[in-house]
Amino acid sequence: MRHIISVFLLFCSLTLTAQNALQTFLRNDALKHATVGFELRELSTGKTISAHNQQIACTPASVTKLITTATALEILGADYTFKTKLAIDGTIDSSGVLHGNLYIIGGGDPTLGSRFFPQSSDFIPAWVEAVRKAGITKIEGNVLAKTSLYDLNPVPVLWLREDAGNYYGAGVFALSWSDNTIAVTIENGDVTNEEPEVINYLFENQLQAGTKDSIYFSGQPFIMQRTIYGTFRPNTTRVEKADMSNPPVILQIYVLEQFQEKGLPIQRRYFVESDKKTIIHTHHSPPLKEIIKQTNFTSNNNYAEHILKHLALQTDTIATFNSALQVQRNFWTKKGIDMSGVFLYDGSGLSPKNAITPAFVCDVLSAMKSNKNFRNSLPVAGESGTVAKFLASTPLKGKARVKSGSFRGVQCYAGYISHNEKEYAFCIMVNNFTGARANVVKLIEQLLSTAP
Repeated sequence: MRHIISVFLLFCSLTLTAQNALQTFLRNDALKHATVGFELRELSTGKTISAHNQQIACTPASVTKLITTATALEILGADYTFKTKLAIDGTIDSSGVLHGNLYIIGGGDPTLGSRFFPQSSDFIPAWVEAVRKAGITKIEGNVLAKTSLYDLNPVPVLWLREDAGNYYGAGVFALSWSDNTIAVTIENGDVTNEEPEVINYLFENQLQAGTKDSIYFSGQPFIMQRTIYGTFRPNTTRVEKADMSNPPVILQIYVLEQFQEKGLPIQRRYFVESDKKTIIHTHHSPPLKEIIKQTNFTSNNNYAEHILKHLALQTDTIATFNSALQVQRNFWTKKGIDMSGVFLYDGSGLSPKNAITPAFVCDVLSAMKSNKNFRNSLPVAGESGTVAKFLASTPLKGKARVKSGSFRGVQCYAGYISHNEKEYAFCIMVNNFTGARANVVKLIEQLLSTAP
């Protein structure tokens, strides 16, 4: 009985301390007009230590990625790989000439040619070897991209128009390549180089000289034209990133050029596509657990959207965002988690229409508490990823795994805290704050350092 009373008193003390810290946080002038949602939950007991508006749906920004990656790990598994296949049709004659086409069949891999995975970046030698092992010395037909696994809507419909054309708003394709981005060299306000070199974009340059570099791109999927706007500092050279509007077509050109350079000529004659194709090589992505870690460490929008869209294949033969979101919703509903305050329209959090409750985020974090791959996918506060500076000057440095999320007027964090031999799940979302973002971040650091 005495032990039970002691535990109860300790819990009351923790709760009182946490609530006092929360009230101090909420009284700050920067939050006078803001919507703040917060919950701190002890994992071992499931009890809420401190909360405010935990059932109010707030804009989560990139905290959305926690939901996307957790769902994918649970449904697809940590060792799942995306597969890109090479296939041929037609016939191979005695001299090694393929009287048919070479096909690149997309499997939704976001890492093909990605700078984040060196092992996936240089795939051409393996593809050339596979073609030669098939006895082919020359391809009379063409290189064709097959993208039927995903629909033809590469971006979620509720993304802002101003984000289209920028690298962080790159589209999702069944056959993606090179992070679906273009590195554009801008020298004294003029475009002087594009990487990959096979790209031949038409750039409408509306840059103006200014006191800082603030450069953005605008354009729609499938259209090989981008408008560059913003300001540049005179007499400077910098590399900016735009999205790649049509990765499957651009990859076809790249493969064609690379094969030619490596002594495998492709004549590009017209051959009717055959229903009978022979798979000659399968390229596997890194395992999902590694892709998810990169997604959460660097807050990679494109990876997150690929991962989400792929979930649609659980119920459909052609992936769409709507189906994927329904698969995600059904999964957590069957887990017994309340989805009534969840309004998600993408997998990355780029849409300002997304809204979720802190209670829902803590429910998911609680459900995933024993999943080491999920925990390890979150960067360590004060040490790594997008939260390398967050909590760095507090006692929680190195003791929290956290996903951040932010855009204009929004600052959010969620994850796990280890403190005094206890573990907590937490989520804080601040919408429509006033003043400097750095001040709001500092306030959140003070709250989290005092609350547990």
